[in-house]
Amino acid sequence: MDHVTEAEKKYTGGYVNCTLKATKSWLAFNDRHITRKIRIRHADDAQSRQVLEERVPTKEELRKMLLSATKQSRVAIALMAFSGVRPETLGNYRGTDDLRIADLPELQIEKGKVDFRRIPAVVLVRADLSKTRQPYFTFLAEEGCRYVADFFEERLRKGEALSQHSPLVPPTKSTEKSFLRTTVIGRRIRVAMRRAGYGSRPYALRCYFDSELLLAESKGVITRDFRI
Repeated sequence: MDHVTEAEKKYTGGYVNCTLKATKSWLAFNDRHITRKIRIRHADDAQSRQVLEERVPTKEELRKMLLSATKQSRVAIALMAFSGVRPETLGNYRGTDDLRIADLPELQIEKGKVDFRRIPAVVLVRADLSKTRQPYFTFLAEEGCRYVADFFEERLRKGEALSQHSPLVPPTKSTEKSFLRTTVIGRRIRVAMRRAGYGSRPYALRCYFDSELLLAESKGVITRDFRI
């Protein structure tokens, strides 16, 4: 109860409620059950002030982010802004899996050249990388395909042996694991966003994707079924 009282001064009610649930779960696992009802103010409020004040980046701001990013971060930004994937899809929490070359079936690598057989290119998200644990597919626009091709050609020039199992966004340091963790990806995207003068979360890139789909639907470019 003391923890809840102090946490309510710093965090949203929804965040405090999640920590309480986790604590109760751990205690129940150890045969300790809390029967007292602990009240949390605004327990259903999951959005912080930062999220409520967050706005969707403009096309110009997104362009500045892409120009401010490394080639690795540029690919991650493009996949979030143009394909709508979550940061966890680019590298899961434990750093054991992420999107790989095989998940871009239209990507082809021949004689040191990287190209796409068809644009927009299909991006397959496996069940293990999906929040709902259901596989789905999305598309990567022409600009995003250029960033992926450029990044992959650079990796080939550096002598990397690419295969169908190679990650789309690989580690850059030998001390890192085979795949990047979600926190590392978010941190590197955030660096590019701050350099561009944009102060919101990396998740705002998915809001950009959603807004562009909404505009596309209003212009009759896509149907609502595809947007959802």
